[in-house]
Amino acid sequence: MKTIFCEEKYIKRILGLKKAGKIASVKNIVNYDDTANNGDLNAECQQAGVSYDGWTSLIEQGKKIRTYFIDGTTKDDLMFMCYTSGTTGNAKGVMLTHNNLLHDIESFSERMGTLDRSTMMISYLPYPHVFEQCLMAASIRFGGRIGYFSGHPKDLTDDCAQLKPTVFTSVPRLYNKIHAAISAKMEITK
Repeated sequence: MKTIFCEEKYIKRILGLKKAGKIASVKNIVNYDDTANNGDLNAECQQAGVSYDGWTSLIEQGKKIRTYFIDGTTKDDLMFMCYTSGTTGNAKGVMLTHNNLLHDIESFSERMGTLDRSTMMISYLPYPHVFEQCLMAASIRFGGRIGYFSGHPKDLTDDCAQLKPTVFTSVPRLYNKIHAAISAKMEITK
């Protein structure tokens, strides 16, 4: 991951992780709070080897970029191929159209209710997983926040304590592992 979008209150923590070598790949921080001219943060980011910008400034820069779209793209065209782990069968690649993803986003919002900037999701599934793609797209679509776990499944509960997700979605495989762990602990206490 090269770019992190976050609120200002998290920037010093991110810089600490960067300086400690825990997130070496991060090169850019975009501040949702739009204090891009904050001299102290600019200097700290420069010292850590990270570029720093505000959300509004980034949007204005993006408006100046000339974008070319492929003529003739339709909602039924292939958007991407996603991986599914094979919980209910063999692992496979799934071809999804633009319309598939848009429908998934709308369905997600209907089931979850209001999603907005106060919504925090934790991203811990492999990014190529179809469910993770849909969750990230829904969060981005409705302006929600995404917190990324540390990369170590055993630390997921610690990551949740740190990120405080308001939405925690999962796949059957994880729910089965949680159930098995709780059942095993209950057997020990008998």
